[in-house]
Parts: sequence; C-alpha cells; structure tokens
Amino acid sequence: MKILHAVHSTDPRKGGVIETVVLFTRALKELGHTSEILSLDPPQTRHENTQGMVVHCAGPGALNYGYSGQFTPWLKENHARFDAVIIHGIWQYHAVGTWRALKDTQTPYYILPQGMLDPWFNKCNRAKYLKKWLYWKLLEKRVFRDARRILFTCKKEAELAFTCFKPCTTPGEITSLGVNTPEVREEEAKAAFTEKYPHLKDKRSLLCIGRIDSKKGIELLIEAFKRVTLDRDIFDLNLIIAGPCNKPAYLDSLKSQAKNSSSPIHFLPMISGGLKWGSFYNSEALIVPTHQENFGLVFAEAMTCNLPVLTTTGVNIAETIESSGAGFIAPDTVEGITSLLNRWLDLDPKEKALMRIHSHDCFKQHFEIRKCAERLAQAIQDSL
Repeated sequence: MKILHAVHSTDPRKGGVIETVVLFTRALKELGHTSEILSLDPPQTRHENTQGMVVHCAGPGALNYGYSGQFTPWLKENHARFDAVIIHGIWQYHAVGTWRALKDTQTPYYILPQGMLDPWFNKCNRAKYLKKWLYWKLLEKRVFRDARRILFTCKKEAELAFTCFKPCTTPGEITSLGVNTPEVREEEAKAAFTEKYPHLKDKRSLLCIGRIDSKKGIELLIEAFKRVTLDRDIFDLNLIIAGPCNKPAYLDSLKSQAKNSSSPIHFLPMISGGLKWGSFYNSEALIVPTHQENFGLVFAEAMTCNLPVLTTTGVNIAETIESSGAGFIAPDTVEGITSLLNRWLDLDPKEKALMRIHSHDCFKQHFEIRKCAERLAQAIQDSL
C-alpha cells in the first residue's frame, strides 16, 4: 500500500504526533508499504527527524489552528496516488482540510486521534471545551462521520473517546503505538550522556522526561521528592527533569520550588537521539507524574531499556504497565506520587532487578513498533 500521513507539523518540539508518524513510516517500509507526509509547515521546512522521508509542506498554516489555502488543493490533486490517508491528531486544519479534499472521492481516510478526545481536557479547561464543542458541531463531527475507521492506541482511549463529543457511528479499531529497540549500545549511550552531563556520572537518578507543562504534574513530583528524601534522610538520590518548555515563567516556578531539596534536582533541556537513550540507561526508574496521558511513547522507550515505570492512573496504558509487573501506578496527587517514590525505595535489589526484566517483557509483548505497524496495515487492508 501507499499511505499518506496528514499532520499539523513535522517539528519534533510540537509533541508526540510527528514522532508516531516517523515510527510508523519506518516500520511500514520494512513491511513493504510506502509512506509520504503532508504537513502545514512552511515550504521547504526540514527537520532532522524526517530525513530520508518524502515530506510535502503545504503551509504555512495561520496561527495555532494552521489554516492554509494550499493544503486542500494539494491533496485534491494528489489523492489518487494513495491507497489511504491517515489523519494524525485533530482540532487543527489538517483534519478538516483532509476531509474537504477527500469527502467526494474514493480515497479513504482514517483518523488516529492520539488521545485528543479524552474528557480530561474538557474538565480542566471549561472555556476550551465549549470552543471544541462548537467546533465539533460545525465541522469536526463531519470529519469523523466520513472516515473509514477511527484508530485508537489502546482500549481505554476507545472507551473514553466519545463520552463528551457525540454522536459518532464510525467503526473504531485498536492498533496501538510502539517504538523500536534503540540502535545504540548501552555503555556507549551512558558514556555520551555522562560526558554531556558529567555531574550525573555514577549517581543514583530517577528520570522525568518529556514536555514540561502544567499538564505533566511536575510540581507534584518536586514536592513529593522533597518530602520523601527529607523523611528518609536521603542525600544521594538525584531527580532529573528533562524536556522542552515554551512557558519560561512556569519553568522558573519549578526551579524555585526545587530549591532547598535534600537531594539534588536537575533541569535539563530537551534531549534526543543517543543522549535520550543514555538518560534511560543512566537512571534507576522513569517517573512521570502526569495528570493525563493517552499513550506516551516515553513509557515504551523506557521499557526498551529495561527501565521500570512509575506513573499515574491518568495514563491510559498504566494498567498494562502495572499488570505486567513493569512498574507502579498511583493517583495524580502529591500523596499519590509520594507513594510511588516510597514503594520504589522500599524494594530490595532483587525486586528491582525483576521489575527491570518485566519492563522489557512488557515492551516486547505490547509496544514493539513492527507489531503495531502490522496491526495498522491490517486494519486498513481489512476495511478497503
């Protein structure tokens, strides 16, 4: 098959949507399928993450919504070259633009919403929910109505998807998301990371990695970490918080909160490639205190490196992680995160080693990208 992936942007700083597209594109190629990407980026935009891939930039899109007068005409002219089009993410123009281009054609399109229908977003920002509700009534429900399938990343996402926005009678299918085993050696990755950050060499560390945003609950983690290390008289456990942040004032507030911790708290910028894998290998466990996460590729990435996962019940794949013995989950509160830290610190070395084995087993069983790509391709082929 030849598949077109429609996205808002190919910029890796915009979140996990484009990372998912890149992973699927590579895995589908190994299965004999070809892919191209259509984005709302300005012409000739090129990011390192899409090197070697065919990318069409039909922008620039206006404002955050991304309206562009070039997107729909390009797709109308080129859609016949593709067996299927996949819309990655919703609430922006690339979804409506795809619908406008394909609604009167024989080219089917599929929607991979990646958690963007989760009701958590509507509870935390009522004004934004009302805006989305109006947009759903005017346009987005038509995009879903005419789709061939809705592709969900996990069972919980499918269950939650239309509790706020309905009706939608389009069939859904769970195809999951996944990652590859890292193409770097553990010792080399660790060496690269500690060469970049020598103050973390040979240190006990917990890792929190991802976009730094209020949704991620990082202030809960800092407070819980300070409490636990003080209560236990721990002075040698490091907390690493790594990721991009587009809200400098929020980042400054976190750094201020982290002061006077009995154990060190470090803030690193966005890390990728070998450095990212090195941060996993250099840590005892991944801890993500997020209020909501549909899937979170970082969990699967951590588990490829045998890293146990400590996270919250707001993560849609949390139950899979816990039931596999790959980590612990708790509510997204200071008390919940405190319990995660205490449970981890109470484990003896043998129990931690066993959890590392279960972590990698969980990745192999549920989140290996080739298996996910096979399910995606099969879902499309079965519906054609």
